[in-house]
Amino acid sequence: RIDQGEHALQVEGAVAKLWCTEAGCRAANAALQALGGYGYTREYMVEKYLRDVRITTIYEGTSEIQQNIIGLYRWKETVRSKGEFYRAQAAEMDELHAGDPQLGAGLVGEALRGLDATFQFCHGQRLTRHQMVLFRLADLVCWAEVAAALARRAARLATDADPQADLCAAMSRVFARRALGEIRSGGRLCGTGFLEAADGEEAVAAQELVTQLGPAADLADTASLWRDMDAVACWLKEQP
Repeated sequence: RIDQGEHALQVEGAVAKLWCTEAGCRAANAALQALGGYGYTREYMVEKYLRDVRITTIYEGTSEIQQNIIGLYRWKETVRSKGEFYRAQAAEMDELHAGDPQLGAGLVGEALRGLDATFQFCHGQRLTRHQMVLFRLADLVCWAEVAAALARRAARLATDADPQADLCAAMSRVFARRALGEIRSGGRLCGTGFLEAADGEEAVAAQELVTQLGPAADLADTASLWRDMDAVACWLKEQP
């Protein structure tokens, strides 16, 4: 996006830094776990990968610094735009979904609307003064915005008739389902985590947010999920 001439992408940079370094740690840790004791010994490279990738969550801004940047600036942007910031992205995802229902973009649009509703609720209830809420919102921003970026990429590959278009679409569907689930569960937590049983008006507002976010899980979250994951896994096994 910078190469295309866009400016003021500091938050996007923080999202990329936070997401990629934490994803690298998850991947290295999963690889070590898959190899068991062999993964832990120095005769194998996996333990070195895990040691090397861990520092990336610390230097050039720790993950917590990135969460603070993302949560603070996306909160301000959402409020400043009166919700248009994420609603516009959701409309873009709806348009992608209308053009190609196989991308999972419809679920991403739903996630983005849920994220907007969560931000608006937390702002109205002054919950963003709690660091744990701001950090959780940052995590939800990463899930939603990375899902949107992946859906856009899948759409571009499909338009270009790229040989890996179907694979990318499967990845996008898998990620979209997970992102929507994260937004729903994270949004409910932000809405109720500081709620007292006696908080009348606050409880009503929290219930409205929960209703907006949708059910904890529905058919769209899991339908064909394992088929898509299997297709991605088969492709990965074929790689040299």
